[in-house]
Amino acid sequence: MMLRVFAPSRLHWGLVRPVPKPDGCRAFGGMGLTLEGPGVQLSARLSDVISCSGPNAERVELFARRYIEGVERLSLPRVPPVHWTVECCPPAHCGLGSGTQLALATAWTMARLSGHPEDVEHLAAFTGRALRSSLGCQGFAQGGLLLDPGHAAAGQTHKAESPDRREEYPEEWPVMVLLAEEPGAWHGAREKKAFAGLESADQVSEGMEVLAREEILPAVRARDFGPMSRAVHQFNRLAGEAFASVQGGAYSSAGISRTIHQLLALGVEGCGQSSWGPAVFGLTRDTDHAGWVRNRMEEDCPHGLWLTRAQNRGAKLDAYPEVGNRD
Repeated sequence: MMLRVFAPSRLHWGLVRPVPKPDGCRAFGGMGLTLEGPGVQLSARLSDVISCSGPNAERVELFARRYIEGVERLSLPRVPPVHWTVECCPPAHCGLGSGTQLALATAWTMARLSGHPEDVEHLAAFTGRALRSSLGCQGFAQGGLLLDPGHAAAGQTHKAESPDRREEYPEEWPVMVLLAEEPGAWHGAREKKAFAGLESADQVSEGMEVLAREEILPAVRARDFGPMSRAVHQFNRLAGEAFASVQGGAYSSAGISRTIHQLLALGVEGCGQSSWGPAVFGLTRDTDHAGWVRNRMEEDCPHGLWLTRAQNRGAKLDAYPEVGNRD
């Protein structure tokens, strides 16, 4: 049997509370949108040894090792050797959550082949995801526009629980994803250092909560594009201001700031930085405007430009009869 997982990407519009309060309230909650593309497509089949080919193959092997260590601690049934092929995947560390999607897709194939639990909470825990934001895990599970409730900040626990609020984002509203800069600037040790240097910004967090609950979600539900897009831009900018002391401004680079100002000048009011970037998103009302903007931005985005749409469902796993011999 061969398995193939199709997993979406996600836009992360910002953490609502990146600095936990000392009273133990929930932290790290945020808001984001699941996208149809550029997504992850990963195939898996039984083999004689654990191996992987394709882009980001080394990450798949890392996630597989973590998964095996996790199930061994719980004395679950042994995982058979698997060969994976990464058929497509967004660039790593660009703000689209490709690491989480690749990790969960890898874990899902191992769980299916081993008879292990397949819920996203187990998949996330076994592969080391959702330590802060769980938007990627929630998007993998069900897609849509998601408000992450956050989780207790104490300890290194993995929380991939259901979203606090979820709305179906209109698929007729095109979404642009732009990469004007090379990915990879913000992750790992640099990211940890940035979080360690943050100061509490309760007023900013409260403003973001109001925007999410009282403006963005109601506008999406009412299919009111203009107010929604302007509120998303404001939400994203507030999220960046909470990190201004560690990233040098509301956005993590001058190039990202320049791209966002270009989009605003072209009438894309709902634009911003996804996670740490360098991915920039632009929410558009219709395909005519989206195509017009894309034609004017292509030369400024040498690392990628996608015109996609929301995905209001989670990842999908298909099974096929295996053709040919195992490795």
